[in-house]
Amino acid sequence: ATLDIESVIAELASADPRLEPWLRRSLTDLAGLRAASAASPDQPFSTAGAPWFLTLFGRDSIWTARFLLPWDVAGAAVCLVGVGLIMYAPR
Repeated sequence: ATLDIESVIAELASADPRLEPWLRRSLTDLAGLRAASAASPDQPFSTAGAPWFLTLFGRDSIWTARFLLPWDVAGAAVCLVGVGLIMYAPR
């Protein structure tokens, strides 16, 4: 599941063409913060912590998934499952 940046820009920028450069930069930055585990390379999630570390980070990853929910439901599901697995993994 990948976020289709072009379709989000087409949907939102049509309201005001001045939004297009801002949306393109913001969504490209968000796409750069996507990662996947070796176990599930086809299920990317939003990471946090750049530039020091890049990982699934509960609060930040969940907020990012929440804001992208209208365009990336699958990404939100992957994020929630990933955070749940990390938080409730046997120690």
